[in-house]
Amino acid sequence: MTSMSTPLFALPFLLGCASPPSSPPPAQVDAVAGWYTSAESELELHRGPEGALRGYVRAGGRVAALAPIASREGTLHVTATQEDGTRAELDLPVLPGPAPMLKVEGLTYRRIACEAPADATTRREVEAAYAKLALAVETRDFAAFQAVRVPEFATIPPDGTPSPGSRMADRARGLLERIQPPITTRNDILELTVRGDHAIATVRQTFSRMQRVQDDPEPHVIRTEVTQRETWTRTPEGWKLLFVDEVRDHVTFDNGKRIDR
Repeated sequence: MTSMSTPLFALPFLLGCASPPSSPPPAQVDAVAGWYTSAESELELHRGPEGALRGYVRAGGRVAALAPIASREGTLHVTATQEDGTRAELDLPVLPGPAPMLKVEGLTYRRIACEAPADATTRREVEAAYAKLALAVETRDFAAFQAVRVPEFATIPPDGTPSPGSRMADRARGLLERIQPPITTRNDILELTVRGDHAIATVRQTFSRMQRVQDDPEPHVIRTEVTQRETWTRTPEGWKLLFVDEVRDHVTFDNGKRIDR
């Protein structure tokens, strides 16, 4: 068992018990999914594409991924992974009440919003935000690209270790410097929901560009496709990207030949 080297918040360690926890059934997943806040941090829980419950917690500019999550006798048993890869096994008791609450060693997280289908106006606004993002990529405009993200933007990549906004900014800058025209990017919204001031889009992203590969002096046509869950937040300047997770089904083509397996 490991502990979080610099905890986002204090949580008790999971102790041995008579029976192992199990994955929450779909009805229980939906009953606790949503956006929670405490006096010091925010916590998100959602149903993954395969039905499992997972999420993340944000505090002090840092993020911890919460997965896997199991359930037993009114308590969520969570593996929390920090940005440096350290992990801890944690208990989150679920408190009864008109809206779910999670008790975290002195802190009470109250659910303030849960997902519902987005209306046509929100869809138009989010589509316009994606158009800004695509234009920034296609023109290799790093400043415009960053302007579509909030400063605290972060991701949980497929390996499950969160990546903060500073790391993602460096990655974006490097990519925009390497790629060459023609550049096209498309985000097809497969599902769009709202949750308070958030809009959550599941998108299939297609990204094509010219790019040098290893020692070949001639640039190659590289096309990548990926499905991911992207959380947008409403700001005075419009919708901006807050978080990306559930990254899956990634494929890469090099000069038309699929190279990932």
